[in-house]
Amino acid sequence: MRRVLIGAGCALALAGCGSSERVAARPAAARATPAATPDPVARHGRALIVFRRVRYEGATLNVMTLYADGFLKIDVPNGGAGGAKFVSRATPRAVRGVRRAIARTPWRHLSKRRVLFDRSGAYFMLHHRGDDYVAMADGMSISLKPLVTRLNAILTGDGRGERRVVHRWGSI
Repeated sequence: MRRVLIGAGCALALAGCGSSERVAARPAAARATPAATPDPVARHGRALIVFRRVRYEGATLNVMTLYADGFLKIDVPNGGAGGAKFVSRATPRAVRGVRRAIARTPWRHLSKRRVLFDRSGAYFMLHHRGDDYVAMADGMSISLKPLVTRLNAILTGDGRGERRVVHRWGSI
């Protein structure tokens, strides 16, 4: 008897689930899946460089992707009160400066000479053409300093337009 009651209860609970009548009654436009938007590479060209700045032993991470046309994606996945994603556009002058710095960087033969960028305790990761490079603020290769200086300036607001919030999560 117990099995019959449990079975009947489950049958009643599931009776309304999975009906296709509502789907058929909806207009075709409402059922259609939205067209896929092209990825950033299709819209903005290839990524020139991905620049990550990690401050205070991982407490604050910023990831900036600079595309060939100057489009910027900035991702702040943490930040204490939640994360956010932004988009912006680098100025033509800033893009030219980054292109020059990338061209002048001896990627395969970075200097072993270390220079002080600042005393923030930050470190920077650069992803360029499939390879990753790390630069510590308190002792980075002199070969990377001009590029890190330019990219950090764009990230902090020099050489770019207003940033527009794309997504924000967490509590503020």
